[in-house]
Amino acid sequence: FQTYVPRALVSQVMTMDASATRAANRDVSILFMDLAGYTRYSEGRSAADVGDYLNRIFGCVGPIIEAHGGSIDKYTGDGLMAVWGAPAADAHHAERAWVAAQAIVAALRERVAADIAADPAACRIRLGLHSGRVLAGDIGFAGRLDYTVIGRTVNVAQRAQTALREHMGDAIVALAVTAKMARLLSLPSARLSPMPALMDGEGVFRVTD
Repeated sequence: FQTYVPRALVSQVMTMDASATRAANRDVSILFMDLAGYTRYSEGRSAADVGDYLNRIFGCVGPIIEAHGGSIDKYTGDGLMAVWGAPAADAHHAERAWVAAQAIVAALRERVAADIAADPAACRIRLGLHSGRVLAGDIGFAGRLDYTVIGRTVNVAQRAQTALREHMGDAIVALAVTAKMARLLSLPSARLSPMPALMDGEGVFRVTD
């Protein structure tokens, strides 16, 4: 059963009071990942081949997220959303998410390079990272609940990833952070390449090596 629910989330909930999953405002960090060119890649391939391809990528990313204190909130078809800082509060959620994102970039570069060498149609990867306040808690009804996070912070994290569609250049794996995330982490400006502003004036940057 643990393969169908976030193990990191279950581990936290099992050690917390029953009220811990009630809806509440929390400060978290959120990572969105998406596969660029997935629709083109999947056309004409068998479901088994596409599923195996996705699982190889998720199998690389998932353990990194969990090793750095995050949990996968949901899979979004050809991508995923991960959260740090809920349900257990974590004063270092931004730092943990950043370290995880850097590890994911490093791991995926080798994997994606190998995939593209074997098949030029293989996908490149976009990642977006943002921190802020969300509504976190059990959402649904008694017969089917999800512990999840919702709100503007989630939307901005997703848009940070989406902004890379026009700004990946020749990168095979690219990471974007919002201006708020960059401030929280005190990232050096030399590593930040500006992209068009997001909603409500929140800036977004592509992280460079």
